Formats: sequence, C-alpha cells, structure tokens
Amino acid sequence: MSSLALSAYLASSESTASLQNTIFDSVRSPEDEMLGVYLSRWSSLLGAFLPSDPLPTKWSFWESPGITQARQQVGESKSDATQKAQFLAASAPHSGDWLLALPVASCGRFAVALRLGLNLGAPHTCRCGATVDALGQHSLVCKQAPSRIARHQHLNDLVTRALVSAGITATKEPVGLIRRDGKRPDGMKLLVWDVTVVSTTAESYVAAAARERGEVAEMAATRKCQKYSELSTAYLFLPILDP
Repeated sequence: MSSLALSAYLASSESTASLQNTIFDSVRSPEDEMLGVYLSRWSSLLGAFLPSDPLPTKWSFWESPGITQARQQVGESKSDATQKAQFLAASAPHSGDWLLALPVASCGRFAVALRLGLNLGAPHTCRCGATVDALGQHSLVCKQAPSRIARHQHLNDLVTRALVSAGITATKEPVGLIRRDGKRPDGMKLLVWDVTVVSTTAESYVAAAARERGEVAEMAATRKCQKYSELSTAYLFLPILDP
C-alpha cells in the first residue's frame, strides 16, 4: 500500500483542486506546501518529468511510471529461463483477460498456478516416461495426455461457433484442400484457420520465450503459415494461437 500512497495523494489532490479552491475562496489559507514536496519526491523517485499545468487528475498517470519501474525490477530479478518466460508471458497484452471470466473451480487453481509459477504437486514419472517436476507443466505438452486433444477441439469449436453466430457458415476439418501430405486445417470458409496451443515453458520453447514475450507465438504462426502456404492463392489463412 505504501507504494501506492504517493500517486494516490497526487491524483486525489489534483482531481479535487477546483473544489478546494471553491471552499477556500473566501478564506485566506496558506499554499499547499506538501503538494510541492510530493511532486518533487514523485519525480525524483521514479525519474519522471512533471507535466505542465494543469496537472493530470487520473491516478493511472501518476502510477504508470512506478508500475513500469516495478516491472523492470521484477524482470531483472528472475534467475532462470522458465521464470523469465513466465514473467514475460504474464505481462503480455491480454494475458490477464481470463481473470475477467467467471471462475471455474475445475481449472481456476491450475490457471493461477501456471501464471504465478507455483507448485501444483509432487514430482513423479508420467505414463509417457518423462519426469514431471512439482510445477506440473508437463501435462500441457505430453502427447499421451487425454486433455490435450480435448482442449484443442474446444478452441476449434469456439472459433466455429463465433462464425456461425455471425451468420457465416463454416466447415471443420475440410477434406481436399490440395494437401499433399493428407493433413487438414481445423476449419474453412473463405478463411482457413488452424488452432495451435504452444506452451511458453516447454523445453523446446523456453529459451525463446525468455528472450522476448510473444516470440514463441510468432514462431508457431510462421510455422503454420509455411505449412499451409499452398492455400494462399485461394484462401486467407489465419493461425489462431494460444501461447
């Protein structure tokens, strides 16, 4: 709370300045010296320049430099690639949108643990033979996990229902789209889409995910576009990613 006090005071002071002037209009009162002190402290602590009068009244303006500074400090404190990848993924745009959805007891604990890098259970050996650590993230990439296909189908159904709701007919997993290897995209209209879920902390991705947020998604998108490059002359291909 102490880290929010300075920005909260400045936002409150400026948003009520006109009311204060009205109240004290007929009363001789000393100038608010504390406001000047706190403005100077805010600038020196956060290395931010003070704007010209009138000063902003929104709390977000006064707190934004502090959030940026804190994010940088937390990022620099991460010691290994997995921690860096988790932090970058959690700070990416829209990464917290799921927090606005209604809570689901069956997956809420798992989602929060993944976001914060918390332990989900005890280390053990997966039925595929891989060693699973306490973070439990192997289940996201294990090819023998029954939920893996179910998650993919659920995402594909969401895309299809969205198109149908907009009055656009769509065909899931169409056959005969000049695929030489026999593989099929997940759906087709004038738009062809393919849903891909990539784990930023998977062993094959974590090094790239620790370098820059969104890099793993860009890699997967490029790979999908190359896979369906033959369709580009007749359809608009769209990779749908969930990193």
